[in-house]
Amino acid sequence: MFLTFSGGRSYMLFAAFRTLSIGARCDHLRGTEIKLRISFQLFVYIVFIVFQVLDGVFTYYGVTHTKAGMNYEANPILIFYMNLIGVTETVVVAKSVAIILGTIMYFEKIRLTLGCLLFLNIFYLPFIVAHVLVLTRFFGFYN
Repeated sequence: MFLTFSGGRSYMLFAAFRTLSIGARCDHLRGTEIKLRISFQLFVYIVFIVFQVLDGVFTYYGVTHTKAGMNYEANPILIFYMNLIGVTETVVVAKSVAIILGTIMYFEKIRLTLGCLLFLNIFYLPFIVAHVLVLTRFFGFYN
């Protein structure tokens, strides 16, 4: 495996450049190279989607499988709709709306899209870590 960035230089684990190429040389295929080019914006968009899905899954399990119940969720609007239409439906709709809005921003190439999605990813990281810590303690992975 090798990583090549837009400058043509090979690096090992730096992903903060504009274009990232991930490839593998297949010697048994007579030197052909398989490359996957991912722009930094696409990388941030994919991380945004992954964080949204993880947040949705952890929120669902936190609300339905912990003693805290509805108090596990801090957003009063989501709590209202969880009581009104159900936990599963509320989490799916809320995360779907977030992913759809992020997708519209990405594909319409709205200025500041990269900055907004990057900010949201950085904003969501502590929530993902908090979810993991609370749920691992609940399921007994550590004391």
